[in-house]
Amino acid sequence: MKYEHPWVWVELALDNLNMTQKEFADLIGKSPVEVNQIINGKKNITLDWAMKITAVFGWNYKHRLSMQADYDEQEYRKSKKYAEIKKIQEKVKEYHLQTV
Repeated sequence: MKYEHPWVWVELALDNLNMTQKEFADLIGKSPVEVNQIINGKKNITLDWAMKITAVFGWNYKHRLSMQADYDEQEYRKSKKYAEIKKIQEKVKEYHLQTV
């Protein structure tokens, strides 16, 4: 399954409310640049961000954080770092075979 960045929906929700990113940023106490980075998937959110964003739209922050985790995992699996994890798992298997 392919996940899209979970915060792209903020832009659509802002359009529905007829609210600019600057107005939204002012409302939640963040900078317009940070809001734009969130919307464009260039910045991950913290619990603080999730709580503030979902307070505006009535969304469930836990669900949105879960979506963020799914997206992060998807992107991580595409990275070189994931290859390192596979190597570690292979070493663990070898280690267990040697100790048996």
